[in-house]
Amino acid sequence: MYSTFGPPGLIESFLTGTLQQWRNVPSEWGQGGSAYAKRFASEYAEGAITDTTRLLVARMLDEDPAFARCQCTGFLHRLRHAALGPFSARKPDGRTVFSLARVAGAAAGKASSTTWYPRHQSAADFAEHISVDLAGNVGMDILREFVFHRRPGH
Repeated sequence: MYSTFGPPGLIESFLTGTLQQWRNVPSEWGQGGSAYAKRFASEYAEGAITDTTRLLVARMLDEDPAFARCQCTGFLHRLRHAALGPFSARKPDGRTVFSLARVAGAAAGKASSTTWYPRHQSAADFAEHISVDLAGNVGMDILREFVFHRRPGH
């Protein structure tokens, strides 16, 4: 809930929406405040669908896809941990695994956005959009690792 509706969800939508505004994607929305509002709302809705799907699949697979700060030390170890965060989950025994829930969430979020985009999205458009969102997710996890410090239990 916090990742979707709290500051992380808003910041991630802001970062990705800003990148899409700069890239003018989709171009049919043009530029300006109204176009940016569409991009931000699109990214936020996608994020909510992505997070909901990810959590449902994670429960079925008994994995925890929530970001957890690294217990390691050293800048490069922590950076690697954060960069791999969008692809990782933890099992109940503490192991870190490749997260099928994260993949399913990302696919569901991107597939849903095709319903409100102004034109048909090709496979290349779909792949490009996933790449941009993954870059935003990595950036957000780096911020979580190095900047945002939530107290345990809050």
